[in-house]
Amino acid sequence: EGMLSLARSFAYSGSRNTLSSLWKINHEASSSIAIGFYEALTQQLPLEEALQKTKVNYLQAPTTDAIGAHPHFWSGMVLIGQAGEMPNLVSAGGGFWGWFWAGIFLVLLALWSWVKKKKRR
Repeated sequence: EGMLSLARSFAYSGSRNTLSSLWKINHEASSSIAIGFYEALTQQLPLEEALQKTKVNYLQAPTTDAIGAHPHFWSGMVLIGQAGEMPNLVSAGGGFWGWFWAGIFLVLLALWSWVKKKKRR
């Protein structure tokens, strides 16, 4: 319910798609998949194809061992929203600022998570 509510919040705010995890995933695996997904999007692949390609690349990477290849580490990353082509943000104008603010959000989210984890110790 928590992730569904988060994805629903993004949908209500106007986001057509959300990449999120269905359960707590290892940080290295989730960051590798997220980075690969956004790199695949720069190739103008459809969203679902970009995520599939990223997951296959993750499994075939030399750094992925037998434990990291377990579906627990990669299968929880899902797209929620509309499938299909990613709009060309650069030609639509304002693409830089959209990615800029998304990056700032992710950095702040990571910082908040780190501080919260630090307080638990």
